[in-house]
Amino acid sequence: MLLADRSARGLAGTVLATVLATVLMGCGGGERSPLDRTTPPTSVPPAAATSPPRPTSVHLAPAPWTLAVPISREVLVTDGTTIYLAGGLDGAGASSGAVRAIDPASGVQRTVGALTYPVHDAMGVWRDGRIVVVAGGSPPIRTDVQAVTPGAATTVVGRVPAPPRADHVVAEVDGTIYALGGGDEAATLLGTVVASSDGGATWRAAGSLVEPVRYPAVAVVDGLIYLFGGVRTTGGLDTASVQRYDPRTQQTMVVATLPAPLSHSTAVVLDGVVFLLGGYVDNRRSAQVWRFDPATAAVSVTGATLAAPVSDSAAVVIGGVGYLVGGEGADGEPVPTVTVVRPAR
Repeated sequence: MLLADRSARGLAGTVLATVLATVLMGCGGGERSPLDRTTPPTSVPPAAATSPPRPTSVHLAPAPWTLAVPISREVLVTDGTTIYLAGGLDGAGASSGAVRAIDPASGVQRTVGALTYPVHDAMGVWRDGRIVVVAGGSPPIRTDVQAVTPGAATTVVGRVPAPPRADHVVAEVDGTIYALGGGDEAATLLGTVVASSDGGATWRAAGSLVEPVRYPAVAVVDGLIYLFGGVRTTGGLDTASVQRYDPRTQQTMVVATLPAPLSHSTAVVLDGVVFLLGGYVDNRRSAQVWRFDPATAAVSVTGATLAAPVSDSAAVVIGGVGYLVGGEGADGEPVPTVTVVRPAR
């Protein structure tokens, strides 16, 4: 969302445990009479593989550290050990160009680069040792794909097809980056999906959404991309639809309905289950946590709540633990808070 849209709005894998048990029962020892019949050994088949129960909710706790500066609508990615934060909307209401590396254990933060074009409402991925930032708003809304190697200069490696795109989501599946939905300001909603297999240098059409949306939450589970809610009209109305995009067929379908219309929320995948954190519920900023099970397409309210309502955060998962970073608080201003999200069973 660009700044004009922000004011118009108002406040605006799975760890598998395998147990194999094989019990062999042989014949007993001792002398047998010639008349005795030998009893064949009895074989007990191995026990079936078991896995931990799927999480039903989450444990939420404030991280022992906060961001150096408040930020919302940022790009957040990880290489598996370090959190990288790029761009976003700062406390002055301007797009940030800063790129920072954060140690999730200690909270130590350092600047490792700067975007060529400061953006917010962009999204990105970690790929080949670089942070790939796709489009976003400055303003103006951009088509640029920026790649940042931590500690080195940023380069513009490509551009998404016109029109410019912000408020979209980005996901990577099997080496291909997908950009889905978004818009160019509040006047246009994009239902298109575009894809890049070369790190953002070139893009191709890759299908469309059932419902064009801005600001959905996004999650990838088992090679499928899920979009949760989003702004579905230029007038700002939200949808309760859960859309599933299949990169193999380039087809999208609605697979579930959320308890209420939702937008500006953030998804975290823990042990194959998606948890939706905060966002606008019925057009009001919320502290809610909802659960979506891709195996059954069931949606439920967990009963867990964030410490305070928040929207427009970003999240990563490292070692099975989620980190919900920044966002906009109850007053609509960026916050420095970080929430640690762990699965609960």
